[in-house]
Amino acid sequence: MVDGELVTDSLLVDRGLFYGHGLFESIRLDQGRTPLESLHFTRLARDAPRLHLPLDINCLRAQFARFKVNLQSHNIDSGVVKVIITAGIGGAGYCLPESVIPRHLFLHRPHPPDNDAIAHGVSLREIDYRLPTNPLLAGIKHLNRLDQIMARAEWSDHYFDGIMRDTDGAVIETTCANIFVRSAQGWATPSLTQCGIKGVMRTLVMDELLPSIQQTVREAELTLHDVVSCREIFICNAVRGIMPVVNVSNKYFWTIGKDTLSVRDALAVRQQCYQ
Repeated sequence: MVDGELVTDSLLVDRGLFYGHGLFESIRLDQGRTPLESLHFTRLARDAPRLHLPLDINCLRAQFARFKVNLQSHNIDSGVVKVIITAGIGGAGYCLPESVIPRHLFLHRPHPPDNDAIAHGVSLREIDYRLPTNPLLAGIKHLNRLDQIMARAEWSDHYFDGIMRDTDGAVIETTCANIFVRSAQGWATPSLTQCGIKGVMRTLVMDELLPSIQQTVREAELTLHDVVSCREIFICNAVRGIMPVVNVSNKYFWTIGKDTLSVRDALAVRQQCYQ
């Protein structure tokens, strides 16, 4: 029964709805293409076994291709495609069923509105809510996003996003992006061994974009002081790309630095949709 009405939709007894047992990807769609598709599916294949999801990645790819064809048939060639993998139906309470049969869901939504602040720099704020640490789930983009919801509920003003720390005070990420800071020692990004999400754009920046412009990056435990005392900051995700940071909490200010622009230019060369 939903809102007083009897229903028989099997989605209502799905383990993804009951327990947040599953994974998801938000994939940018541009002119019918999904430029970072391979990185998204690589992440799904990597993380599914950690959640006891027997994912057939080739089957998923075939279904995703059919979904994109369906979008094209309705003249939809841009936006964001959300791919959701749940653990399906079954099991007594938290106990896994004898055979987990994942369910694949594909959804489309419009691209977030263009924001001039992204081109000219975004403002972040400090967040009071702290991310709990859990090394077993660290890095995974699982369906349980209550931490991000609790954090995002802290503000409704002009700030684009907020800086999330763990219970020890280490900077981890923002609510929807990864963080890179430039200091005299070069680029650094928070270590995600205890919590946080290893974003697809984060992987691209670390493995391809920075090496392509002869710049290095290290993973490190960063404090808020490390972040606000750096020379340059940007945040990134697969939907919006590289977003320079120019303000934190209206206390710390930057201009967009040349090294950040170099990374953004390298992304635009690789994928024109992020220009």
